[in-house]
Amino acid sequence: MASRQLRRICLPFLFAYVEIHGVGNIGRLTAFCAVNEEFASFIRTLNILPGWATQEDIDIIPQLLPHLQRLSQLVLNRINSTILAAIQRHPTAIVLVQALSYVPSSSDLARVVLISSEIRVNCFQKLELDLARGMRVKRLVIQQPHLFEWSLGTRKFHGLGELELTMHIRPVVLSWLLDFARAHPLLAIIKFTNYHRHYFKKNRTVNFVHTFVEAACREGLLPDALDIKGFAITRACPGSASAAEPFREWKVTSFFLYLSSWCSGRVLSLLHSSFPEISTLTIEYGCAPIDQLLDSLCHFSSLKVLNLVRVFLHLDFGRHRPWKASHVVEMCRPHPPAGSSKIAGPVGAEAAMIWYTSRIAKRIPSIEAFYIKEEGYDRPDRSSKWAVHGWVNAEDLRRIKGPGRDTVGILFYLAASLTNPLYGTPAYRCPPNHDTTLFL
Repeated sequence: MASRQLRRICLPFLFAYVEIHGVGNIGRLTAFCAVNEEFASFIRTLNILPGWATQEDIDIIPQLLPHLQRLSQLVLNRINSTILAAIQRHPTAIVLVQALSYVPSSSDLARVVLISSEIRVNCFQKLELDLARGMRVKRLVIQQPHLFEWSLGTRKFHGLGELELTMHIRPVVLSWLLDFARAHPLLAIIKFTNYHRHYFKKNRTVNFVHTFVEAACREGLLPDALDIKGFAITRACPGSASAAEPFREWKVTSFFLYLSSWCSGRVLSLLHSSFPEISTLTIEYGCAPIDQLLDSLCHFSSLKVLNLVRVFLHLDFGRHRPWKASHVVEMCRPHPPAGSSKIAGPVGAEAAMIWYTSRIAKRIPSIEAFYIKEEGYDRPDRSSKWAVHGWVNAEDLRRIKGPGRDTVGILFYLAASLTNPLYGTPAYRCPPNHDTTLFL
């Protein structure tokens, strides 16, 4: 009796979110749901991961949807007119897509949400036409926003929750941004990314970090010790009425720092005093040992996600190696040849970073996840490059009791010929940070 009750309680939660990856699995799910209505009724979100489904699999989706009567979200890479028609016949579902394939110009797109759209000058017409047909857009990336200043303030993007402004060389006048934010009550995050060195020092029009930049210059930290590669501001209560004071309800909550000098922790001390509510912090190191990083991070009481990029070579462990790599993984992953640099290679880097982040997780209870990205060369002539990257759940790290536990094998390994892991990194999928993306 107890097991049946537990099953009745747990199953709706276990299968509320379903991911499909693997050729043929859409057909298998369709067949299973056809004979098991109770299971089909549990599914609220169905995510068909891109790259796994063939065209034959995609063609089965309209046959699957009638079985999923309580489905609220279907997540797809692309949508065509056949799937759109099936969605419109469904009582409740909407579809989240990465891109639109051909659909008739007369189609109603009210049930379609574009996950992300990038707009450039002279590449805006297609998006405007789709928005006019009822489509919503969740995330908008604007390249060279200085070229849109005259028109952005009057644009309306239904459903917009995130805006990213990619800065280039020229300064951006943000006089339109306040009206834009007020016109989009669901907008919760605005990101500013920097493609040019010391952009935020040279261009003072982005006033959200002006106080921090001024203080860093006074203390001699800019430009020698750091560079701001990006930051994000978050609205305290999305959907609330606009405040009388411009951007009073917005706070800087994410920061991406490149540190070329440690400066006795003064950079992070200044960052915390300027933005005490930072929840996502990315640190990329150019030089200097970072063993003091742990003490500096303890001041960030709101920190939830910490991204560490290329910091391994700047950790000073001396001769002590307080970790143990998995022998199975050591056999599968390449090792550096004799005579190469200290603990070089993906096995040593991964073991060191897992051990180091476990120390941080145990000292800072607010942290929920880490993103680790390390890369290096196996040979002194840099002819062989490796990289490891991936998300790590902080709660898993807190369970590591000592150096005897295997700590290697949870990150992705890439050789030099494969895609650079810095780009295209998937979101951290463990709740509650499933929408946290690299790096802001």
